[in-house]
Amino acid sequence: MLQRFDVVLVPFPFVDGDNVKARPAIVLALGERHGDVLLMFISSRTEMPAAFDELDLLSSEAGFEQTGLKVSSRARISRLVTLSNSLVKRRIGHLPEGIQQQLRNRIVEVIAAP
Repeated sequence: MLQRFDVVLVPFPFVDGDNVKARPAIVLALGERHGDVLLMFISSRTEMPAAFDELDLLSSEAGFEQTGLKVSSRARISRLVTLSNSLVKRRIGHLPEGIQQQLRNRIVEVIAAP
């Protein structure tokens, strides 16, 4: 059973639409009535500084190993999608409480920004 702040793998289409690859995402909300899930995509591309609408998930943070991610990554707050639960391939981990709170704070900052 999925829970809020689980890290899951979901099929993510490339821009050209020809290929699909399993990519990590964070579960933000579960739609019990319709069997869907609101997800925030995660990227492993962290070469550039994080934008205002992104949060770095650093492998050096306490509890990072619980996420199931292999390397430092970036939560993309502006990249949200609602998908059917059936498209979730599997759960790979869960965000520890400290990272959950950082993410909540950043979401509020992004939404409340003028």
